[in-house]
Amino acid sequence: MGVKTWEDDAPKEKIERESKKYPLQRKIGFRLTGMRVFNTEKQEFDIYGKNYGYSLTEETLPNMFATYFSFVKTELRQAVIRSVIEQLESILEWFELRGHLQFICTSVLIIFEGNTESDYRPIVRLVDFAHVRQLPSEQHDEGFIVGLKWILNDLKGRVEE
Repeated sequence: MGVKTWEDDAPKEKIERESKKYPLQRKIGFRLTGMRVFNTEKQEFDIYGKNYGYSLTEETLPNMFATYFSFVKTELRQAVIRSVIEQLESILEWFELRGHLQFICTSVLIIFEGNTESDYRPIVRLVDFAHVRQLPSEQHDEGFIVGLKWILNDLKGRVEE
């Protein structure tokens, strides 16, 4: 998450290397590093790794979310997406109002059990806090906020479909 994946004092070589990995991240504020989706037809997981994430363009990014939620039973899909939206909005609110920290290379993990006999409510968590730094009290992690807003806009569009 965020528009950059390096600390301010990173060597120039690291900044160049990271910038080249997925240039679109500077605009959208995140990149997909992997996802596993249980394919109910094949009864196995479809795994999408970093290469899949790096191949996504601004035009094909919505396909990522369509794929992720595609195997959720139709009658549950809207409820699952709404719950993810609610949880992401809570995280966004924290970043906008109280979050005076910069999270570098932190991930958003979205998990849910698609089996209707189980608790299907998704869980949304921030994970990987290796690089966090304090910001001045009037600043917020704008790069992280950009990514959250992009994801939220896409998901809200799915609820309206």
